[in-house]
Amino acid sequence: MIRRVAWGAGAALIAFFGAQYVDTQINHRPGCSRFTPEKGLFLIAHAGGGTKSARYPNSIAAMDENYARGHRVFELDIRRSLTGKLVLGHDTLDTLWPGVSSWADVIDWMKHHPDAQIITDVKDDNIGVLRDISDSAGPLRARIIPQFYQPSEFEPISKLDFHAPIFTLYRNTDPNWRDFARKTDLMAVTVPIAKWEMAKGVGHPIFVHTVNSRKLVPTEVKGVYSDCFVPNLSIQG
Repeated sequence: MIRRVAWGAGAALIAFFGAQYVDTQINHRPGCSRFTPEKGLFLIAHAGGGTKSARYPNSIAAMDENYARGHRVFELDIRRSLTGKLVLGHDTLDTLWPGVSSWADVIDWMKHHPDAQIITDVKDDNIGVLRDISDSAGPLRARIIPQFYQPSEFEPISKLDFHAPIFTLYRNTDPNWRDFARKTDLMAVTVPIAKWEMAKGVGHPIFVHTVNSRKLVPTEVKGVYSDCFVPNLSIQG
C-alpha cells in the first residue's frame, strides 16, 4: 500500500511538472522562424542549435539537424540526472523528459562526426562533471572545449587534459576577473551580448551569447552563440 501511494504521488508530481515543462517550451523556447546565413563570425550552435520547433533543444536530433546546416561547433547544457547520470538539459525538468539525450550519446555522436567540437555549459558541479567528461572522452577530449565560471575553477580544469578553456562570465562573482583573464591561457572570454564591452582589453577573443540578429554584434566580437545563425549559405532549411 505504501508503495502504491508513493508511486501515485510521484506520478502526479511528474505529470504536474511535465505540464509546466511543456508550458516552458511553448512560452519561452519558440523555434527559429528562419535560419540566417553568417560568414564573418565564429559560430557556436547554442544548446545544440535551434530547430524550427524549439530553442534550447540540447538533443542529438538537433545536433544532427544543425550539422547538416553546416555547424561544426556545438555548445551543450550538461547536468546530472536524479540518478547521477550525465545528460543534456538546461533545467532539472529537462532531465525528466522522455528521450533525453545522455553524455554517452554525445560521445557516440562525436565518433561519427570527427570534425565536430563540443563546448560544455555545465549547470552544476562543473569540476566534477568535467572530470567525468574527461575520463569518458579518451582521445575525443581534444575536441571538447570546457567552459568555466570562476577563476578558482581554472587550476583544477587545467589538470584534466583539455585544451585552453573558455571563461564565461554569466556566473562569475570574482571582481578581479580581468586581472586573472589577462594572465591566463584562454580560448576566449564569453559575455552576454548586452555586456560585451566589459570584456574589452582582456587580451582574448570576445564571444557573446545569445545572438540571433546580426545588427546586435559589434565588430570587436569574434564569436557568437546562436540559435538561428547558420554558417552554410547553401543550406537555409
